[in-house]
Amino acid sequence: MLEENVVAEAGTVHFLTLDQIRDAISELGYVPRQRDVFYQLLDEAFEQKAVEANRANQKGEKRLTNLGPMIDK
Repeated sequence: MLEENVVAEAGTVHFLTLDQIRDAISELGYVPRQRDVFYQLLDEAFEQKAVEANRANQKGEKRLTNLGPMIDK
């Protein structure tokens, strides 16, 4: 945490898109997945909608997406 604060104070900004993070995980041979605050895996359909919404946001598109329930019960 200290290192992160020092880097931030120096004005250095590290920014990766969601796709870049997912690609890096895949390159290491893992399957990228998202979890909720209780560390439960999100439903894959919800996760895909979230990824698509993130891509639209990166392109500057303003669109609302009904993501539905986050936890598959």
